[in-house]
Amino acid sequence: MAGEESLTAEEQPKKHLLLVEDEAMVLSLLEEVLQRAGFDVTAFADSKLALADLSAKTREYDCVVTDVWMPDVTGLDIVRRAREVWPDTPVVLVTGVPDLNSVIEGMRLGASDYVLKPAYEQQIRHVVNRAIERAQLNRSLRLRNQELSLLLEASGSLAICERQEDVRRCHFELRARLLALPARPDAVATLDNIASQVLVRIAASKDEEQAKLGALLDHHPAGLIYLDPDGVPVVVSRRAIELLGLAPPAPGEAWRLPEPVSQAVRDVAERGGRGDIRSPVDSGRLLKLELGPVQRDGRGLGTVVSLADVTQEREKDLQLFLTARLATIGEIVSGLSHELNNPLAIISGYAGELTEHEDAQVVDFAKRIKSAAGRCSDLFRRMLPLLSPVTDDNAQVDLHEQCRAVVEVLQGQMVEKRLQLQTELKGIAPVPGTVGEVREIVLAVVLNAIDALEIGQSLAIRSATADGFVRLTIADTGHGIPPEVQARIFDPFFTTKPVGRGTGLGLTLVHSICSRLGAQLSIQSEVGKGTTVEIAFPNLRVTE
Repeated sequence: MAGEESLTAEEQPKKHLLLVEDEAMVLSLLEEVLQRAGFDVTAFADSKLALADLSAKTREYDCVVTDVWMPDVTGLDIVRRAREVWPDTPVVLVTGVPDLNSVIEGMRLGASDYVLKPAYEQQIRHVVNRAIERAQLNRSLRLRNQELSLLLEASGSLAICERQEDVRRCHFELRARLLALPARPDAVATLDNIASQVLVRIAASKDEEQAKLGALLDHHPAGLIYLDPDGVPVVVSRRAIELLGLAPPAPGEAWRLPEPVSQAVRDVAERGGRGDIRSPVDSGRLLKLELGPVQRDGRGLGTVVSLADVTQEREKDLQLFLTARLATIGEIVSGLSHELNNPLAIISGYAGELTEHEDAQVVDFAKRIKSAAGRCSDLFRRMLPLLSPVTDDNAQVDLHEQCRAVVEVLQGQMVEKRLQLQTELKGIAPVPGTVGEVREIVLAVVLNAIDALEIGQSLAIRSATADGFVRLTIADTGHGIPPEVQARIFDPFFTTKPVGRGTGLGLTLVHSICSRLGAQLSIQSEVGKGTTVEIAFPNLRVTE
């Protein structure tokens, strides 16, 4: 400990960054900011040269910071090559264009995070450090999983050895592979301990050895399951039992996984060994699922299933995304309002002059022009408070007021489809949360309902107070949601809409905000008959 405390900041190894930016002034500013933050920066103003540097593998960078929009080679090309050459190196996107589709595409390709220009020093330093820390954590977790895979393989391989010579040979091979990772001393000690136990108890049954390994795995933060070649659970850690709500098998029987989990394991295996699932005991809990095959001499001995609860991490990421999205859209609408209100005022003014014209038809046209210009200006006025990020710290808002605000802004879309709108929003309904949070919930659900409706169909927005809750019901008579889709509607980036019409984050954000506010979210849908979304907010009214 004394040696670690005596190590000064100057003696700490610097993190190596690759910086790609085609604008010289921005490149210089970012390079100066990152160097001042203690990073060793390799900067490229030519994105083609940066791509060549990555391809040459001259060095492995701790992080890549790249602009999105560049000629010839874009930031998305940099992300692809970085993931191909150095899969563990995080990539941070920098963009001055509020194009969410490009940012989302970059995240899908493997980018770790993004920053909107102008990137302030504290912000860029925080985002880059966070990306590096996550990458280091992922490397550490992967190394731990590799250690555990080898230990699980050791348990299976050593348990089937019938002679001490076979145990020693197998132990030697596994120990060499473990040291090559490199593994922690306690992992090597665990392997040595397993081998020693097998040598001492060569006649012990395979079940007993698996039980001992299960006891070792119970203290690991991730839930771990060892499946035999037929997919039957052999070893299940205590954490896995908790995350999946498993019941211990009867004596002499094997473990059984819930069918949704078994299906998820099969699906993840087809998609490369990584994916997310919802906990069967709590749909609000998101689990990261990873598979690792266990092999020996080309022969499959089974599969290691690793489960980690990433609910809080994903919710924080979604909140950051929501804040950035609202800020970006608010800036766009504010800019458009500023740019269009002046010419609209001129149009309205000239139209007003023409209302005194002696020709009745000219007067009629002038009044229509003035009315249309007024509606355009009023639309921007109504959109700004809905799309701008809210910074107040109020503990509660009126749910009915936010519903009316959303209906007012979306009135144009409803009229265009000639929807039959029914609302029952009486009195004041105080619920927890900020204006921005409650508006985001109502806006996302109503927009989904409008998208699902054909011309002339119905949309109903109602509320009722009962059992200490304010229950908001949004029901449509649209095409409904197929059963196989309903299981995935809360998954990030999952959408059934055409490319360019949806990000797949609307209901994910709704679920996240409802969980934080203590609101209960339920969805009932039938194909061909429509969908009903009910959100039960805690009622903050003291007296009815």
